[in-house]
Amino acid sequence: MKYYQVVWSVMLLGWLALYASRMVFSPCVVSIMDEFHITHVEASLLVSAYFYPYVVMQFVAGHLGDRLGRKRVLEIGYFASALISFLMGFSDVFIILLLLRALFGFAQGFYFANDRSIISYYTPKEKMGIGQALGFIGGGLGLTLGIILGGFLTQIYNWRFALSFMSIPLLSVAILIWKLVKEPPSQEGESGQGARGTTYWEVFRNRDLWLVSFANFSALYPFWTISTWAPKAFLDAGISTLADASIFSSLFGLSALPGLLVVGSMIDVAKKSITRKIISSASFILVASLAILTGFGLQYGFAVWTLALLIFVGGMFNWGLFTVLYTTIAEICPPKIYGTAFGFFNAVGFLSSFTAPVIAGWLKDITGSFSYGFYIAGITAMLGCMAMSMVQKPLSCTMHASRCIN
Repeated sequence: MKYYQVVWSVMLLGWLALYASRMVFSPCVVSIMDEFHITHVEASLLVSAYFYPYVVMQFVAGHLGDRLGRKRVLEIGYFASALISFLMGFSDVFIILLLLRALFGFAQGFYFANDRSIISYYTPKEKMGIGQALGFIGGGLGLTLGIILGGFLTQIYNWRFALSFMSIPLLSVAILIWKLVKEPPSQEGESGQGARGTTYWEVFRNRDLWLVSFANFSALYPFWTISTWAPKAFLDAGISTLADASIFSSLFGLSALPGLLVVGSMIDVAKKSITRKIISSASFILVASLAILTGFGLQYGFAVWTLALLIFVGGMFNWGLFTVLYTTIAEICPPKIYGTAFGFFNAVGFLSSFTAPVIAGWLKDITGSFSYGFYIAGITAMLGCMAMSMVQKPLSCTMHASRCIN
């Protein structure tokens, strides 16, 4: 096995553990609401407490990885995540659970920028699309596993057991990173300088970086609307048990496998910038259309299996979009500052993680339906389509310096 394939495998497992431990909370929210007697808005704030520090840490962790070592930052984040996950299961006071949920987001915020940086560094340029896709498939599998485990473990035991149990896979990944991942060679030049003399601040003045980052926000908005509220939406649609609702909701995570692989392969084959724009535009339009149609189905009582199909197909294109976005960032930014650039990109994108759930929850409280949250998700996806259409030609011909270790 070539070394870049080892990196892909470890990072896939990393995303699996991260998403499983993050999304196990979604079905747990139903029991937490009953125990602490909180509203949908308050529950949304509890879910979103993870994402405030997570967003802040995107840029910080990426910059630290560029300066101190990306592997080192990943190790710290995963060991801390395992400890906090274990402690969350012992929360008897709502405020303590809220605080630990926020600290959990802080620790897991170390991952994205440094994971994407390591993959981008070691993956051959001609395999970048499929490399970014395979590394992130763990996110879809983890989302599926987390929702299913959360539903079953909460129903069989309780939500505390479900949260503490997730410390096991997190600790396992921390050990794998420590043993198998190599620190990318330093590319330090002058302080604050990127490849070929490019400074960090010059990159942030890059119009394309801002456009792709906003497109990430637009892709993640429907993503978090579905990921957070799907179990509750299926219960409202007539599913009788939380475990069954979690199985239906997990289809959104399973859709990552075909979505990422298909779009990732298409990106590697599509060498021309205009072809990639067509792929991203078509994906955004389909995500928007299917989100709006799902909202319509919730409002007018579509059959549960119809709703599940809409979520699965929409999820395929939603997950696939991330391959386009990650590959574009790897092409328009120099390798030395991958961590900083990916961190900034994801920080902007994850602003949706604490707006989408709260807005959808608020609309549910005042209208009695999640439909309007899905309508807004569809409109937001269309804005992402507009942003990506304005991105100029990638700079891969002059700035990309991907390396491959066999």
